[in-house]
Amino acid sequence: MVSLNSIAANEFTYPSTTGSSEKQYYWSALCRQVGSDPTNRLVQVTVFVSRKVGNSTMYPGGFQRPMPIKVAVSTVAGAGNENKLKINIATEQMFINDGSTIADNQTGRLYRVLKRDPVAPNIIVLDRPWLEGASSSVWVVPPPVGGGRYPCIAIYQKVIRF
Repeated sequence: MVSLNSIAANEFTYPSTTGSSEKQYYWSALCRQVGSDPTNRLVQVTVFVSRKVGNSTMYPGGFQRPMPIKVAVSTVAGAGNENKLKINIATEQMFINDGSTIADNQTGRLYRVLKRDPVAPNIIVLDRPWLEGASSSVWVVPPPVGGGRYPCIAIYQKVIRF
């Protein structure tokens, strides 16, 4: 296993060449085993490609570059709420905004956030019904600390055999 601390910071930039210290594009990957069979070698890889504006911009978690963060969510009960999620921790509400793409932690399914509920800011509306469990967590690349635009510009996902 390789520690993120042992990988040169330039490896997470695009282009990953040494030189200019003013890089704008970064990537982060999440990997999860497909299925529960330990002999199964299939891994789902989700790559988040993000743009950082400003050299001194900071991101939640104390990161100096955009990175996905895990956010606890739960479903909203009642008919007509199939495509709504509640962000469980108040301080994490600012991590998911209109236009964000979220990845479910258990299945890797991707959902697009259409809007935040105008009455209840801890409720988000998704582009389609939530297919996961009543209580879950999702991964999202949050905006910079202090506000700003959603930095994630693309998400690529592929199942590969290792």
